[in-house]
Amino acid sequence: ATENPLAGAGVMFGGKSSLTDKDGWFLFENLPSGSYELSVDVTTTPAGYSLAKVIKIDLSAEPITLTDVNLGLVKK
Repeated sequence: ATENPLAGAGVMFGGKSSLTDKDGWFLFENLPSGSYELSVDVTTTPAGYSLAKVIKIDLSAEPITLTDVNLGLVKK
């Protein structure tokens, strides 16, 4: 409840990149099944912030939609 969404942050996942929208949402489509790390381009975040932890996601072979994956940026 105390976190604010971050617009324009670069998010990388499965060899693709996306920018967050004004509400902090991002979208990746048509990724093959496999294990991936979700990361953020710190050059697109406010100075002094970094990703709290590496987020590993396993995608199954069937279509999947993930919601509420919080990148959790923290101030250094």
